[in-house]
Parts: sequence; structure tokens; C-alpha cells
Amino acid sequence: MTDSINGTDILNVSLSVLRDVINLDTNRIRSDIDELSRLPSSTDKHLALVLNLDYLYQGNIDDLDTKKQNRYRRLGPAAIEEIQAISGGINIMYAHPMGWQ
Repeated sequence: MTDSINGTDILNVSLSVLRDVINLDTNRIRSDIDELSRLPSSTDKHLALVLNLDYLYQGNIDDLDTKKQNRYRRLGPAAIEEIQAISGGINIMYAHPMGWQ
């Protein structure tokens, strides 16, 4: 999930700090974005992320316990901001059990 922040700290640091430690390598998101970025600029680039309950999860989290709800509320937006920052001209669709974005 993250490189160096524990579950308690997640609730106490800024989104920019969380963005710095989100590990997009574990699930290969960063390498997929890097690979798409190497394609010619004339190419339409699309990445479909399909995840269940992961730190990107943005759907209904009411069925999770309070601690997990708070962590997902913090990690999801930070991860999405980081993905948007590194994605350049890549169109990204994020699919999760409750729908898609």
C-alpha cells in the first residue's frame, strides 16, 4: 500500500505527504503508465484500472470498520492525485465493485 507510513500516521499527514509514499509499483500501475507514456504522441492511450478493495477504492465504504473507512478516505484521494500527476495524456478509467470513474 504505502512505503513508510503506518495506519495511524495515514490519518495525520497531508495528502501531499501521502502522495510521496504511495507505492504504485506493487500493483504495477506506475510501470503500466510508464509503458503507455513511451508510445508515440499520435497514439490514443487508455488504461483501465480494475481493483477491488484497494487504496484507490472510492465507492461506498460504509460496510468497512471505522479505522479502514478513515484510511481509505485518506489514501484513495492521495493515490488518485498521484496517478493523475504522472499520467500525462493517458486516459484512465477506474473500475471498482460499486461502479466506475
